[in-house]
Amino acid sequence: MRKIDLRDIPVIYMNLEQHTEKDANMRKILFECGFKTILRIEGVARPDNPIAGCSSAHHKTLMEIDPPFIIFEDDCQIGNNTIFANNTTLGGHVEVGDYVIFGGFSGAHQFCKIGAHSFLGMYSGVARDLPPYIIVMGQPAEPRGINLEGIKRRDFSEDQIRNIKSAYKALYMSDLRLEEATKSIQDLGDINGEINILVDFLRNTTRGIVRKG
Repeated sequence: MRKIDLRDIPVIYMNLEQHTEKDANMRKILFECGFKTILRIEGVARPDNPIAGCSSAHHKTLMEIDPPFIIFEDDCQIGNNTIFANNTTLGGHVEVGDYVIFGGFSGAHQFCKIGAHSFLGMYSGVARDLPPYIIVMGQPAEPRGINLEGIKRRDFSEDQIRNIKSAYKALYMSDLRLEEATKSIQDLGDINGEINILVDFLRNTTRGIVRKG
């Protein structure tokens, strides 16, 4: 079986506003991530477009590219040590934290925030903010637990993992509202940096967070 380096997969990013400085910054970030083939498409957002923010002519351009490929739309912010599997798609203005993993064919709606150390399973579609450390699956994506293997590989201590598990229970396994759960998690985070990351994220969510159905 031939091994495929994901960095060889073409990365396509949309630039609806045609800001030269933003073009340069996005290209620089993608090169630093190790991607070798970077394509920019200038699109015009129209309701009848087969791909959001991409004109029909540019949709034809996409179809002429052999899959797999990865699409980043306008003004996305990407953290360090992230992994994007084949056919990942980010809508415009998505913010991706450090150590996030996108499974194949997964994606995030425009303006979503994807928290550090989170994991999107294959085919997952995120339409709300995804808190740090959380694994999601499905369309729409729902939380399935914490990214335990990921944080273990990053040398989180047993105490840190225990705190993250407690935070998950407060957020997803209790009857607390988001504000109440955030306060409960904050009590854990007074002396624990790993929890403060989560509390800061919950305080600054603008689209609400991914919830169980």
